[in-house]
Amino acid sequence: MNFLALDFTNQIYSVTCMKNNKISTEYKAIKKENTKYILYAIKKTLHDVNLLLSNVNYFVFNKGPGSLLGLRISIAIIQGLSFANNLPVLGISALHILAQKIFTHTNCKKVLIAINFSKNLINWAVYQKDNNTIEILKEHFSTPKKLLSLIYYIPNIQIISGNSWEKYQSLKNFVQINANIVYVKNIFSSSQDIVTLANFCFSHKKNFLCKELLYKKNFFNF
Repeated sequence: MNFLALDFTNQIYSVTCMKNNKISTEYKAIKKENTKYILYAIKKTLHDVNLLLSNVNYFVFNKGPGSLLGLRISIAIIQGLSFANNLPVLGISALHILAQKIFTHTNCKKVLIAINFSKNLINWAVYQKDNNTIEILKEHFSTPKKLLSLIYYIPNIQIISGNSWEKYQSLKNFVQINANIVYVKNIFSSSQDIVTLANFCFSHKKNFLCKELLYKKNFFNF
């Protein structure tokens, strides 16, 4: 399977191409003057794996939550490439990408990811890994207070992660008093994580993709 993936939802933007499990990735700090560099990065990663744009099976991107500017840039570029080459676009939740990254680097079986969505509103989800299967157990939009009221009814959470745990004092307190749950901070997604997840899901025939953008409801039609 051949993928071209973009992730511009955090401080470092990244572009990754995969051809038959061979991967090339370019990273760059996001600044206005760096937006032109994206097309160069796409060209370079395609060249590195000896892949033609017309032979890409799927264009894949991080659909958020994340930087609004980064999401707009990635959608504009990937849609332009998709329309020009008549190829499908797939968006993957930032929550799922971070969960997959944790599963890849730990022996954890159950994680809760919470990411800031808007003022006093959190997008969060619980993921469970069983052998080669990753199951989404719950996904919600809720206030910090509501999240705390629900989390005690979710058994066997081993790891929590995402930027919401640093923003709200009530969530900080939860981290401090629940030493049995590991808090993984300063973890960021990248396009390489997206490709790894997409390849994993296609290999195991898992339907994980949604065409709705999750950053702001109805802010961008595509």
